Amino acid sequence: MSVDRYNLRFPDGATAADIELLCFARSHSPEMGGLGRFEHLRNAIDLLWNEPRRRAAAERKLPYDRDKDDAFIWNDWTELMMRGYCDNREVIVAGPGACVAGHTRLWNPITGESPTIQELHQNNVAPVVMTLHGPEQAGVPFTKGVDELFEVTCSDGSRFTATGKHRLLTPAGYARVDSLSIDSPLFGYEHAPRESSEGDDLLARVRDVRGSRKRAEESQCDNRSACRK
Repeated sequence: MSVDRYNLRFPDGATAADIELLCFARSHSPEMGGLGRFEHLRNAIDLLWNEPRRRAAAERKLPYDRDKDDAFIWNDWTELMMRGYCDNREVIVAGPGACVAGHTRLWNPITGESPTIQELHQNNVAPVVMTLHGPEQAGVPFTKGVDELFEVTCSDGSRFTATGKHRLLTPAGYARVDSLSIDSPLFGYEHAPRESSEGDDLLARVRDVRGSRKRAEESQCDNRSACRK
């Protein structure tokens, strides 16, 4: 006996996940009666990793949030990675391992503007950000799902909200937010651009900021952190 699905015949006993994986491996496109590599891979991941959790929660009549409780959480970032994996022979994934809250403001060291990450994401804007090597062009911010957030408050009154895995620069190197304790020293940088020595036009400010290459230790500002969940 056999199982017919997606205009293909599968051996008897093939599970739904087996069928999706075989269609993925064969690049079974909509023109051939399939769904395409990405959709078959997505179905297989849900069947193998997520559906068992969903069924167990339903049987026990427990609340279940797919954005938090799935073993593999689908969001813009994971979908982008998996589509890249399906569409290309070689894939390099690069990006942040953690996030900050959408209301976090990113200071542009060239223009002095401070839009929120949410505004940048909604307007599809790639910001310029300050790094240890001066201003650098970053990518457009994206959403990465749901996670526990920590609020970090510094002794000067400034604060931000980030996930536990978000990294901060300290005198001992980079440290995760969830590893901080009260009075943990953090490095920062000067928020307001200094008066340019080359003029007031935008290009002069670019040259001045790039030339300065502010070192992190020059702007430690005696920041001390306290974090709470």
